[in-house]
Amino acid sequence: MTTVGYGDVTPITPVGRFIAVLWMLASLALISLLTTSLVARMTADAVTSAPIAQTSDLDGKRLAAVADSSGAEYLDEQHLQYTKYANLKDALASLVHGKSDAVINSVGTLDYAISTHFSGIIPMPSGLLAPSYIAFALPPNSPLKKPLDRALIEITASASWRPLEPRYFGK
Repeated sequence: MTTVGYGDVTPITPVGRFIAVLWMLASLALISLLTTSLVARMTADAVTSAPIAQTSDLDGKRLAAVADSSGAEYLDEQHLQYTKYANLKDALASLVHGKSDAVINSVGTLDYAISTHFSGIIPMPSGLLAPSYIAFALPPNSPLKKPLDRALIEITASASWRPLEPRYFGK
């Protein structure tokens, strides 16, 4: 929408120059919106196309989940039987001791709990049962916004986040 050209045809009057500036700014906005839309779409496609395990893979398995967790909610929706645990560490311990065949929970939480408490004992999870989107909903001018922003920046800037990041974004 804008071109350098040879400079032989340029607006001369103040109104012409004003229109040219508006035209250039509108073209920048249009290209920015197009680029943002494409990147957002590609990101959404990458998240939703992550490998999803079959629910049928869980049939007949001794399943474990933390009571009232996202894993328990998923298992309830699928009408699968499972043992409820008070916390993720206990659920993972049941896996280590052979009391369960699989622990169902969010990927990030599993990665953190395994790397913190069961590193080298339990392999990191590799499949997804369902995509999960998590967000924070805060009231306007919430005092939690700045601490949450700081925490997210610290986590994503930390050395421990770097090896986890590719698993989240499929790199």
